[in-house]
Amino acid sequence: MGYGLYSHTDQEPYPSLRKLPEIDNKAVIVKNLPASYTGDSEHLQLFFESKKRVGRELDVQDVQIVNNAEAVVTFKTAEDAREVVSRIHKLSDCDLTVVPFITSKVEVLFEKVRDACTKHAIDGHHLKPKSIPVTTSITVFELPEDVTNDHVWYYFENKKRSCGGDVLNIDEHFEDGYCIVSFKQASVVQRVCSKRGGHSLCEVAVQVAPYNHFLGLPFGCDVSSHRDAAVITLGKHFYDTQAVQYTEPSAACGSEDNAIDQYCYNSVEVTGFTDDVTNDTFRYYFENKRKSGGGDILDVQVNREEGVAHIMFKEESDAMEVVSRTHKLNDCDLTVVPFITSKLEVLFEDLPYNITEDSLENYIGAKVRGSEVCKVTFNQNRDKAVVLFAENIDIEPIT
Repeated sequence: MGYGLYSHTDQEPYPSLRKLPEIDNKAVIVKNLPASYTGDSEHLQLFFESKKRVGRELDVQDVQIVNNAEAVVTFKTAEDAREVVSRIHKLSDCDLTVVPFITSKVEVLFEKVRDACTKHAIDGHHLKPKSIPVTTSITVFELPEDVTNDHVWYYFENKKRSCGGDVLNIDEHFEDGYCIVSFKQASVVQRVCSKRGGHSLCEVAVQVAPYNHFLGLPFGCDVSSHRDAAVITLGKHFYDTQAVQYTEPSAACGSEDNAIDQYCYNSVEVTGFTDDVTNDTFRYYFENKRKSGGGDILDVQVNREEGVAHIMFKEESDAMEVVSRTHKLNDCDLTVVPFITSKLEVLFEDLPYNITEDSLENYIGAKVRGSEVCKVTFNQNRDKAVVLFAENIDIEPIT
């Protein structure tokens, strides 16, 4: 089992934009198409070219159906695309999610970081960067003894009280004073963690932090049965909205209206393969457009203990095409689903034993020109760290 957002239809990884960034992209992604939709591209083209919908005529150049629930629509001008995204759309009584298909400089972040780590060592050690999946979960700790599942569920499902949203699951560890709450939408994590005034359950103040599978429980979460679990340290700016994942809220419960998409859709998760499938086999297969629908690959990560592989493509369109197909490799049927990652976070593993936050930040600043490190989060053993980059990075080529 993986740890990203797996469905493009039951999640909303892209927030709806009302004030759009100045981009030149002419394409939009249309999500949540009605179940009755038959995949007719001409129907969707006529829908978005309707003068009645936007008050003026728009020119659709191309419609690509990814699956029956999603499509990529390309307009003649970027202005047309921005106009469409700025409005609310309903098709057959179904509310559509329409977002920019953004290919910005920030999307090359991982590739530049990886190249820098390959070319330049730190203390004789080459760092191993990985893309990190978007989290939909938080850790709630310092819980009162009499708390129940209902207390936690009802509180974090109440947006007015907690800035939360639809809860999918609660992993209870009440005897150890904490629990992990998983939400339907990733954006809820940021809202909850940056809520003004904090949180309380049963009239007792509790602490919250984003839960990251790779780093484990947050520092300060004193749990007797998890002494050996990896933990993260909370930096001095942890509760600042700029230091938390996703977008900066403009009010107590946050506002996603001005959010810039911070998720990458160029990766897939693969399961169902056998042990004899090597990393090179994955690469050869998914780079073969005729066989898999894929294309140029940036990274291949395989966890053989868990039977999960993550393939990062250079183009989002290749990942979308791969997901839309069925796959067989070495006589095994593969399961391939979207693996949505953060554009602004990179995981570093196998760090040198003596590395510090300053040395890691200075190394990145010197070798990945144009980048700006916002926060470094270590695990307990300090052999892993997640680096959060600032939104306004302007990545330059490495020389």
